[in-house]
Amino acid sequence: MISIIIPMGGRVKENITAKSLIDKNNTSDILQTYKDFEIIETRFYNFYQGYNLAWNRNIGAKDVKGDILIFMDSDLKLEKDYLEKVLKIKDDFASGSNCYIMGNKKFPGYDKKSGMGYGLILIFKRDFYFNKFGGFIENFFRYGYEDNEAADRIMKLLNKDESQIERIDSSVRHVQHEGRDLYNNKTNKEIYNKLITKDVKKRCELAKNGGNIESPYIINIDKL
Repeated sequence: MISIIIPMGGRVKENITAKSLIDKNNTSDILQTYKDFEIIETRFYNFYQGYNLAWNRNIGAKDVKGDILIFMDSDLKLEKDYLEKVLKIKDDFASGSNCYIMGNKKFPGYDKKSGMGYGLILIFKRDFYFNKFGGFIENFFRYGYEDNEAADRIMKLLNKDESQIERIDSSVRHVQHEGRDLYNNKTNKEIYNKLITKDVKKRCELAKNGGNIESPYIINIDKL
């Protein structure tokens, strides 16, 4: 089974990604060629600090059933054989596409600015996610840099750079929307720059403490 975790941010009204997976008018009508999957949606919001993507992902991953975990946004359009291609991954981790399409523009499935992908989809084998990676670090609020930190840990754990990371041979369309600049969050950038200087195994162990419904788990970076 494949478990698909889709956080529903405060700006999101509908799960566009789910429309590439099941027929919204008939949930028993599965649109993917591979049928054995579950969809977990999360919509948790911290009243004092705002939306936290990493926290929502960790909550969603708590009770998954799948041998493969996919973390993706709610505004993507997938090819019908997408999950079938996911099943064929060889490594413990794969980036979710070799090409992202936004509007009429195409972006590579990895680049140095974004770590491993524009509109990043992260695909983990179960054992690697829970026992090595540990989960996403919940120090990041609003949007930006949570994926960069995750990518830094993944590449260090696998001893690979961006160009060596396995990627799904599929195009993913990222639905255009108004709103945010992913790389305009100064606080998150400062947190990211501090974290990537810290020991990767310590970061992974501390990340395992996340996913509590009551509130995000904030790491004291200065004590790492």
